[in-house]
Amino acid sequence: MPGAVIIQVTIGKTGGIQRTKVVRELPPFTQFGLNALHRWQFQPATVDGNPVISNLAIALVFAPLQATE
Repeated sequence: MPGAVIIQVTIGKTGGIQRTKVVRELPPFTQFGLNALHRWQFQPATVDGNPVISNLAIALVFAPLQATE
């Protein structure tokens, strides 16, 4: 079952995830996506060289594996 889970993420000044919000669900892949994101570490956005809190949307695309010969 192909599809995508879209999650809005708030990245803190240290690069860690502060908040997640599911924008588009795809059960059962939504929980897999959330679990994976909480293992990620980001480089924080900066303004004038200073780290700032930022928001981004991440699409996790799930597609069937292609058979190989």
